[in-house]
Amino acid sequence: MKILVLLNGYNLRRHPRDLPARLASVVAGAGHTGRVRISRSMEHMLDLFGKGVDAGAEAILVGGGDGTLHHAVNHPAAHRVALGMVPLGTINAFLRPARMKYGDPADALRGILRGGVVEGRCGRMNERRFACFASWGYDARVVHRNSAKLKRVFRATSYGLTGVAEMARWRSGQTKGSLRIDDREPVPATSVVVSKIDNYAGLRAFRRSLDDATFDVLAARSDDPATLLGFWAGFAAKALADRDVALFGTRRAEGVERIRWTAPKDTYVQIDGEDLVLADSASFDIRIDDHMQRYLWPA
Repeated sequence: MKILVLLNGYNLRRHPRDLPARLASVVAGAGHTGRVRISRSMEHMLDLFGKGVDAGAEAILVGGGDGTLHHAVNHPAAHRVALGMVPLGTINAFLRPARMKYGDPADALRGILRGGVVEGRCGRMNERRFACFASWGYDARVVHRNSAKLKRVFRATSYGLTGVAEMARWRSGQTKGSLRIDDREPVPATSVVVSKIDNYAGLRAFRRSLDDATFDVLAARSDDPATLLGFWAGFAAKALADRDVALFGTRRAEGVERIRWTAPKDTYVQIDGEDLVLADSASFDIRIDDHMQRYLWPA
């Protein structure tokens, strides 16, 4: 297989300088041909991605976190190659359902190349594809507020710290909207997480997998402190018991085909861990993308 490994230069800074050479050695040792490139920016990475596809790459592995993968699945040529991820990010949620250990990115790449190509389905939030999950309201606000410096120091724990701080500054009515799940009656909702995989924030919080044509949803009906605590507890309780939970004004729905949400004003949005600013983020229509996506998946 002809493979291109694209490393996000920002994520690469926390790893040993010889990592690109070691990754190239892993690719060659697995019997594949290809090269390793380092991007200077996200725009540069997407440019390299397109050139790699045009040069005949059959698979492209992006080295970064879930946000880096997010930009890759939204490249116009993404459906022409198999996509994979070398885990260099903070959470690396995309790979967590594989239950693999990836302290060393080179070991992770070795395990991925021992696997194979699987068919997956991306979600689509308005016109934006996502591989893992999307959210708006409180959860997305935490992602927007969590600084790069905090993530470098505290890693995944930084989201919990930011979440507590954001809960303290949260004010009623900031993201009040109406949520419609499939053809059910609309219900009030302020903060919503829509997931395509079983993992969220390092926890096994849902039941979905990459090849599912449906989503799981966790929603808070209001934004008072007790409900936001229930929103967090909803993830933890699901991680401890493989059953539905309803805590402090949260609701869960599984096997959902379509989600629609409308509100009086725009809100914070995060997709695949990327804090994005989307046009008309007061209205979302979420469904499965029409194009299948091939992924390189660990053995």
